[in-house]
Amino acid sequence: MAGDTTSYGREIIRCKFIKDCTIRVNVGNIRRISASEVIDAIECMSVESDPVKACVPRGLNRYEVTLSSEETAQAVLHEGISVKDEVLESNFVSNKTKIVSILNLPYYIEDHVIENKLKRWDVQIEGQIRYRIDKNTGCPDGTRLMKVIFPPGVSSLPSLLGSKQLRGLNILDYVTMTKTKSASIVCLIPI
Repeated sequence: MAGDTTSYGREIIRCKFIKDCTIRVNVGNIRRISASEVIDAIECMSVESDPVKACVPRGLNRYEVTLSSEETAQAVLHEGISVKDEVLESNFVSNKTKIVSILNLPYYIEDHVIENKLKRWDVQIEGQIRYRIDKNTGCPDGTRLMKVIFPPGVSSLPSLLGSKQLRGLNILDYVTMTKTKSASIVCLIPI
């Protein structure tokens, strides 16, 4: 554990890191720009000593770099990483904003009811609640879409709700969506 050293002279400290401290750095080709060059560039721009905790190649064109804190990660992204006179594209691995769909919700349930319930669960809504419109009829189909930010430790409405029945709304099913868009789909049916 603490005290182990690698052949590179770095001390290995085993601890748990969260995704919020990890950034994705696009280098174009990992054979052209090495992990050590990315680490050196980040260490040169950081005020703290040893800010890089891990640098893992992901595919042929990017690295995932775990930093010592979320603040350090934000500072690195704000300043930009420059290697060989080239500014590298970088972003967070995790996206705090999720797209949530609530299915089978009657049209007469007003948006403020949804907003109030989400606020009680410390879920922040970004922007307006949108209605999905059926292509054939031009009418809302019972699906509401919204961008939300979940509180720490929560990544979807079902994980927030568990299997509870809340004020006449029964949680039936949920699915987490694709790699590019994180989405929670919740089927709510009034009882």
